[in-house]
Amino acid sequence: MNIAFIDHDIDNWHANTFARLLSEEHPELKLTAVYANRKDNLQSWAAERNVAVVDSIEALRPLADAIMVLAPSNPETHLELCREAFRLGKPTYVDKTFAPDAQTAKLIFDEADARGVSIQTSSVLRYTEVQEYCATKSNDPVRYIATWAGGGNFEEYLIHPVEHVISVLGPDYRDIRCREVAGFRKIEISFADGSEALINMHINHAVAFFSVISLASETQPIMIDGNKIFASGLSGILNFFKNPSQAIDRRETMAIMEILEKIKTQYAS
Repeated sequence: MNIAFIDHDIDNWHANTFARLLSEEHPELKLTAVYANRKDNLQSWAAERNVAVVDSIEALRPLADAIMVLAPSNPETHLELCREAFRLGKPTYVDKTFAPDAQTAKLIFDEADARGVSIQTSSVLRYTEVQEYCATKSNDPVRYIATWAGGGNFEEYLIHPVEHVISVLGPDYRDIRCREVAGFRKIEISFADGSEALINMHINHAVAFFSVISLASETQPIMIDGNKIFASGLSGILNFFKNPSQAIDRRETMAIMEILEKIKTQYAS
């Protein structure tokens, strides 16, 4: 399988890490080409990785079987990048955060549907020890999850704990309550089935990802290995490319986008 990256500024953590992991852990696959809006660092980035540079997204058509739209720090660019990418008619992964708001997220899905393109988006926090543990307890549903996270930019990194929670409890949220204590932004989310989540997010990179899961039968603290999440996230992307019909339920993606909007609105007021 040949994969192409589409980005805004290619020299970012996600592009660098995914390119390295493809080379090191998936030698049967190949990153063949890149397109980026920002040009000044594009040639050097591609030359270092022996990847072709194209001057239009259309030029990727013969070079790739699947597309990764990155630009993780610039979700405002995703709609236009996706519009061009979807014309290629290939399975397309869109990096976090999917869109700047829920309305734009729906437009991206609508554009994909109009072109008959399979699409998936996710934070890497969907693929952790927590979800692995929950999968072993499928007959003992989660009643409560408390999770801790950090990040230097609240609006950009909030996607991680929200996706984490929704991947465990599903899309049927009912209420969101926000407050702030000792530098932590504490976000409580209740769900239609009576389950609840608490996100504790500090604007500090030193806060490790950590969750406590409560089932009917037991409560389990789980430390999330930050060194594994990108490798696990990439495996999720590649599984989607191989089985596009098994894409993440978009109801979850839309719930995540709505929750992000509501949280940001509450903290802005």
